[in-house]
Amino acid sequence: MNTNALRKNISASAIVAKDWFFKNATEKEHDEWNARGQLEDKSIGAVYAFFNANGRCLYIGQTTQTLKQRANVQTAFHYQADWWENWRCLRFVNIPNQTDQLVLETLLILALHPPHNRRPAARRIGQMFQL
Repeated sequence: MNTNALRKNISASAIVAKDWFFKNATEKEHDEWNARGQLEDKSIGAVYAFFNANGRCLYIGQTTQTLKQRANVQTAFHYQADWWENWRCLRFVNIPNQTDQLVLETLLILALHPPHNRRPAARRIGQMFQL
């Protein structure tokens, strides 16, 4: 398989993953984040994405904890992030397997190009695997 074919397959997988995520994700508004017990994440791990009022994805992440526990982790303290005050919608899918979480997170980052992701950072598929 050549590099262009590989990029094409990754691009197709990213689109399928994005469509699957939007179809299966639980959606919560910002005020539900602050209300006790309203997120209803199952504490088994999740892939999540925060969106602004215009529907632009700001940040995508994965966790093996609850969403609020992840938001408090010192290495990625979401409450102090530049984008935190700008999000209006949270979408997440509970996924217990960490490998599955990482694959979905990466494909969503490739599909949605969230500007605030740093590890892994947003990347254009056409730039991948350039030697």
